[in-house]
Amino acid sequence: GDVLYTGRHFFVGLSDRTNERGWEVLRSVFGSRLRREDVDDDDDDEVVVAVPPVIRGKSVLHLKSAVTHLDPHTLLAPEGPIGDEVLTAMKAEERGYVAIRLKDVLTCNAVVVNGHVMVQDSGCEVSKER
Repeated sequence: GDVLYTGRHFFVGLSDRTNERGWEVLRSVFGSRLRREDVDDDDDDEVVVAVPPVIRGKSVLHLKSAVTHLDPHTLLAPEGPIGDEVLTAMKAEERGYVAIRLKDVLTCNAVVVNGHVMVQDSGCEVSKER
């Protein structure tokens, strides 16, 4: 739950469960092995990105509880301070991601399978067109 792979980056949410040593291991194993089709060769952007524990203590257990990827360029994140802080920490916009912001953090905890998005029934009233 603390590692979000978007197809372009591994975002590792640092926490009590996933510490800097865990991030360093992922970085050493996967950092040079990922395909970088969507990133310019001159870009020195990290592929394995440590995300500081900005969501700790905010009713969100894991990074992927607050942020989910829909495709290699699109993220779901909650509106408000939690979403603002985590997207900023991920440098999502700088890395070329578009964020769809939803009112309910539970709705952002989604899974994409074969082009279908599965979400919890959280009672969120946000329109699908948003």
